[in-house]
Amino acid sequence: MAEESKEHRPEEQDLKNRHILLDTTAAPALQAKQAELERQRITDNLKKGLNSRPEKDELVQKNIGAGVAREAEGVGEAYESR
Repeated sequence: MAEESKEHRPEEQDLKNRHILLDTTAAPALQAKQAELERQRITDNLKKGLNSRPEKDELVQKNIGAGVAREAEGVGEAYESR
């Protein structure tokens, strides 16, 4: 019975690819802290990117996304008129 279950067990790399096992060389006692630090790093990078992105008016002046903004306004007007 144990041999049958071993045959159907997924490979270690498959479990890592599916984020079931962590793909790390850190000691098990440190893995939670490592994951927390990685999430914080990603959050910091995202915040930095969002803070440095141009404002909507600046993009419209450069004719970037102007059509999308007008379409979105039209959609909003359509919902308001209901």
